[in-house]
Amino acid sequence: MDVTFAGDGSATIVPTSEEAAALGEEFGELLTWFATTLTALSYLRTGDTDEFDRKTWAHMLATAERHLGGRLDGIRDALIRAHATVGGTYGEVAKAMAVARSTAQYRRDRVTASAPSEWERWAVSGARSGGA
Repeated sequence: MDVTFAGDGSATIVPTSEEAAALGEEFGELLTWFATTLTALSYLRTGDTDEFDRKTWAHMLATAERHLGGRLDGIRDALIRAHATVGGTYGEVAKAMAVARSTAQYRRDRVTASAPSEWERWAVSGARSGGA
């Protein structure tokens, strides 16, 4: 995926044809959810939120939690499992996650000792059972 940032603050994301095919229609949804979350982050950082009401904050929270939270957890767990499958070490996981080796060991062992979660299955196949 090619990501280009312009001096005016704009960004362009261009997936390869293989990446676009693998992500399908979700590519646009994911970009929209990330954009909403980045917008929320920018407003939180600037404090320029006078015009925001409860519904605006609730929408941004729902986007971050319902649409991105589980997906990011699933992606992380799928990456941990893939790394373990090819013989990755606890030390490599610790470095990648910027945590102590004991924490990395605990996290990897927790992931690899159980079946993939719904969101991990989504990360690998794009399929999931249920809504949002």
